[in-house]
Amino acid sequence: MTAATQHASRTADDRYVVLPFWLVCDVSASMGPHIGTLNQSLRDFRDSLATNPVLADKVQFGVIDFSDTATEVIPLGDFSSADLERHQLRTRGGTSYGQAFTTVQQIIERDLAAGADRFRYFRPAVFFLTDGQPTDRHWREAFRDLTFFDQASGQGFRSYPLFVPFGIGDADAATLAELVHPQDRSVLFMANTGTTPATVIAKMTQAMLTSMLASGRSALSGAPQHVLPTQDELGPEIRAYPGGDFVT
Repeated sequence: MTAATQHASRTADDRYVVLPFWLVCDVSASMGPHIGTLNQSLRDFRDSLATNPVLADKVQFGVIDFSDTATEVIPLGDFSSADLERHQLRTRGGTSYGQAFTTVQQIIERDLAAGADRFRYFRPAVFFLTDGQPTDRHWREAFRDLTFFDQASGQGFRSYPLFVPFGIGDADAATLAELVHPQDRSVLFMANTGTTPATVIAKMTQAMLTSMLASGRSALSGAPQHVLPTQDELGPEIRAYPGGDFVT
């Protein structure tokens, strides 16, 4: 990092402003036909991010997978140097949303605490990709633990993320609509009928890159914010639904 970049990245309390992002990816058995495409899309995403070294200083990215359990595949950090050839996604088991949400909360809490001396973290953002419905019963409780925070009392999870669901295959739109959080700022992205999963996965990774780079630019300007892809940027294969009650 150059001296100029260091100066621009410093805040009043002398920490670097960082926007943390995670991809939380369903790797249940039904994802088997698509896992190779997803791994390649992540490599393409990494290589594209590497061409933006200044913005790479502003955003950190990690990958978590989930089936019956959830695991950290790529720790939060500079994703442009991630070893995706050695750490690839592999399918297994069922589709426990609850395990995903609990693990995400634990990792956010751990990572933000570990980096607090060096970084001033903006609110995390989580991209959640699934092709199916939850196979566990208590996922709503786990999601509430991840996202609930009462400003007045201080109760709940203060570092709750902006949660952005992506649905492909047999994912249920009404279920995923419950995961749009906060409802006035996040969006649900659903693959349109007839669109191949490979096309949607490629579009999804491009959407993540667009979001991260635009968000990183906002941090460089001194006014960090989450910038989500627009419908025009997504193209006709994916439909963006705003937060709120799902009515169709």
